[in-house]
Amino acid sequence: SEAPSIQHILSSGFENSMQNAFVTESSHTFKQSVIDYAFISPNDFFVYEYDVVTDTYNGSYPSDHRPVIVRYKVL
Repeated sequence: SEAPSIQHILSSGFENSMQNAFVTESSHTFKQSVIDYAFISPNDFFVYEYDVVTDTYNGSYPSDHRPVIVRYKVL
């Protein structure tokens, strides 16, 4: 179950781009959870790709959260 704040955003007509992506390369964004999102208005965007960057630099992540990259087209 999503946090109340996420439920509110989703019930307001926005969608999670990870769920809409044509191609999804998903992973956890924080420890063993997904807590970072890129929300879209589904009538305004087509999501080509959703990706969580898991690259490291010298064996370390750049942050405690992994970056989310979304490629999309404005409709």
